[in-house]
Amino acid sequence: AWYNLADPSAVGENGDFSFLFLTGAKEDAKFRYNVGLVNASDPLTSITVAIQPFKGNGEPFLNDDGSFLAKIVTLPPAAHLQYVEIFSEQFGLEDVPDDTILKISFLQWTSGSSEPVVGLTVYGTMIDNRTQDPTAILPAFGYPYNVECQWPSTDAKSTGDGTYPRVSRRPVEIPSR
Repeated sequence: AWYNLADPSAVGENGDFSFLFLTGAKEDAKFRYNVGLVNASDPLTSITVAIQPFKGNGEPFLNDDGSFLAKIVTLPPAAHLQYVEIFSEQFGLEDVPDDTILKISFLQWTSGSSEPVVGLTVYGTMIDNRTQDPTAILPAFGYPYNVECQWPSTDAKSTGDGTYPRVSRRPVEIPSR
């Protein structure tokens, strides 16, 4: 797996890196939340992804018919797409609490390349509506991602070899679709 890039071919015993999470999402009268998607694949590859909001406890937000809320997006080669106020504008959700999670997952890809390189990265921005100050939200992988390469150990040596205590992090567990 690449650092901060989802890769649909990177699914195995070391984890599933075909999706990314944006955590700490919040949208209400004081804050708005924007989400950007970037097709980081080779210049001949298009990707289709699903964007799904989840509550902080891992439960999905549901449509009126009881199905999971999801937005399906196809990104052509080298595309960048940003959704402004994604919760209210795309999902019809209001007053979204600050523990909301967005899961962005690969659904499929197509390529005219004989050796395709497929990748996706995402970002979030939470913007204060009063001051217009943005806060960047970087993507994360789900459990069992080896967090030592992202969050170093708490000691001064910080070698990352697993012999020193790690920063305590709660892995995000989201049910599969």
